Amino acid sequence: MAKKKDEKDVLVVRDEKTGEISVVAGLNADGSPKRIPAKAENSQSFLQFDRHGDVLDNFFKNFFRQCKEPSRFGFYRVAADQADKLLEVIKDLLKDPDGNKEMLAPHKVDTSGYEKKVQEEQSAEKQEQPEQNYYSDFAEKGYYNRIIAGNINQVLKVDSVVCDFNGYPYRAVTYATQKIIRQSNVTERSLVTTCRLLNSSRSDDNPNGFTIEGFTIIENKDLQTIKR
Repeated sequence: MAKKKDEKDVLVVRDEKTGEISVVAGLNADGSPKRIPAKAENSQSFLQFDRHGDVLDNFFKNFFRQCKEPSRFGFYRVAADQADKLLEVIKDLLKDPDGNKEMLAPHKVDTSGYEKKVQEEQSAEKQEQPEQNYYSDFAEKGYYNRIIAGNINQVLKVDSVVCDFNGYPYRAVTYATQKIIRQSNVTERSLVTTCRLLNSSRSDDNPNGFTIEGFTIIENKDLQTIKR
């Protein structure tokens, strides 16, 4: 059986406001496409998408989740192994996208499906459970003031973190043990939380490249109390 050919595409992007034509090299922190000049000598920096993989899906999901002006950009596929020959042709056609609509049609990426899916996911997430501001809730109830006044210390030990990377946004469940240390006793509690993980740019403050969304405490109960 013949081995399946490794087929990859690159994305040409047109800024509909300025008419600037570039090639996608990734995503910026704000979700806008990271662009480099559409020249063959820049081919090593082009972001390549496997036609049979999910990189393109993840790219557009992140794009529509984070970019504030997604309608500003139009995307066109070009075979990676023919980019050096086709880039100049595509650039010329994109100078008048309406007039060259038929010739551009085989290359035009229909992003409406990605946009609709992201909108449906975001709508479902909002219905699933409203965002909870735990800090404000606890502060209003005087929780932190009571901890300070009662000379109480807390220790949190993470036992394990389970991540599901089969869908996007990714999901994570954290299993931990919480110790509430008072002068008279030590209370041990279980703590289980869940959240969604969104891709973001790596930095010194965020080396893993994830943003936490929808943080929820699903279990926090007493396990035992030990007298001191």
